[in-house]
Amino acid sequence: MPYTLTEKTGIAPDAVQHWNSVLIAVYGAALLAFSPICGHLADHHSTTRRAPLLAGLAALAAATAMLNVGTSIGVLVAARLLQGASAAVVWVVGLALLVDTVGRDDVGQAMGWVSMAMSLAVLVAPLLGGVVLERAGYDAVWAMAYALLGVDVVARLVLVEKRVAGRWVGGQEEGGGVDGAETAAADGRCCCGEGGGGEGGGEDEDGGGREKEEEEEKEKERGSADISPVSGQELQDSEKQQQPTTTTRPCPHHDIARHDNEPTTTIPQHPRRLRDRLPPTLSLLLSARLASSLWSTLVVSILMSSLDAVLPLYVRARFNWSSTGAGLIFLPVVIPSFLAPAFGALADRGLCAPRYLAAGGALVACPCWVCLRFVDDDIDGDALKAKVVLCVLLAVLGVALAAIMPCVMAEITHVVRAKEAKRPGAFGKTGAYAQAYGLFNMAWAGGALVGPIWAGYVKDTAGWGTMGWSLGLLAACSAVPAVLWTGGWVCGKKEKERSDEESGGQRT
Repeated sequence: MPYTLTEKTGIAPDAVQHWNSVLIAVYGAALLAFSPICGHLADHHSTTRRAPLLAGLAALAAATAMLNVGTSIGVLVAARLLQGASAAVVWVVGLALLVDTVGRDDVGQAMGWVSMAMSLAVLVAPLLGGVVLERAGYDAVWAMAYALLGVDVVARLVLVEKRVAGRWVGGQEEGGGVDGAETAAADGRCCCGEGGGGEGGGEDEDGGGREKEEEEEKEKERGSADISPVSGQELQDSEKQQQPTTTTRPCPHHDIARHDNEPTTTIPQHPRRLRDRLPPTLSLLLSARLASSLWSTLVVSILMSSLDAVLPLYVRARFNWSSTGAGLIFLPVVIPSFLAPAFGALADRGLCAPRYLAAGGALVACPCWVCLRFVDDDIDGDALKAKVVLCVLLAVLGVALAAIMPCVMAEITHVVRAKEAKRPGAFGKTGAYAQAYGLFNMAWAGGALVGPIWAGYVKDTAGWGTMGWSLGLLAACSAVPAVLWTGGWVCGKKEKERSDEESGGQRT
């Protein structure tokens, strides 16, 4: 992008940092605005995930073409707006598709792979862009983007979703599986279509309940002639009291999450709380546990987008590096991202609590940012030592970020599932995963909006060192909510941390 600004639009070199940060922030603003809309549409107005994914990729291709051929600031800003809107569709629907497919016990590891891919995309892009620009020219950079889009479109076309495959393999209706089972349980019936003894239900557990009831009614009618009217009324009252209550029987073929103290009989309908009547997005936002995850997402996005905005320009000015060197400086941050699936697996298997991974990563990131101030000084007059210090700090920072993201992304899934287990059917037949990850996308977009402005402005006005310690302080602050609420309220019972979203950590 700095090359585009100087060579294609004629921006003065001293204004490149400003416009580079603006274009990154514009993308974040569009991502922020469209994420909740895309989440709502994906959950309530689309029967499959493929159609919105293809629409998002088409818009992304149009935005890429505009960035390729644009020669004015106006065109570049419009392209970044369209790019952010299309990315909202792809990110929200893509994460919802992943949750639809992956089992409950493997969400953390799966999100680790997503986190690794996300880190690679954000940090490898400048690396590849700089190298290819210098070796093959401007248009070759965009050719890589077109090729990636083409591969993604083909992957969407051959995609077979789990809900569709279920109909082919087991004759399962759309919306089946865990979500379908929970929705069916909310209606007082089994997810396989068997009733629980209420209206529309099937036979009783003895296999002949309906016929037995009819025979008893006939015998009572034959004997009612010898009973006085008062006694008949008493008999009717007695029959009403003896009618079986509606029960919710778990399907033997599905594992429906339930609380230990949940009765088997249907709970009488009481007026629902205001929180239960809110739209899913607002209901999710009232969870302190989810709010903690969104805060961590916001902070990580600020840290990563800050690097993306200032690091290439800094090393070019500090060490007089070419675009290739400015791209290669991201390698120390990118390589540790391959550890993200391992961190996710540790959280899934219970080998390390997610709260300690998330909080520990934030605490490790803090000194890395603070110590960046030492790179701005010649260490014993040797610039080589400054380069080594920079690479080491970036590598440790990369490990810290790799530990945070899988836990945060999996936590969003656990919050939604805990809410659905506590109030089955509260989010409707399709659930609220797309809306939950729409909130995640909003938090990430907010960071992408704030990070470049924060880092660019502080660096230009107060210097590289001040920028470093200010971002380090932000990272340290994110450790507090991570310790308190990741995996459930820290003072709650351990066995309920994953299954009870309400474990002391909800706001009223």
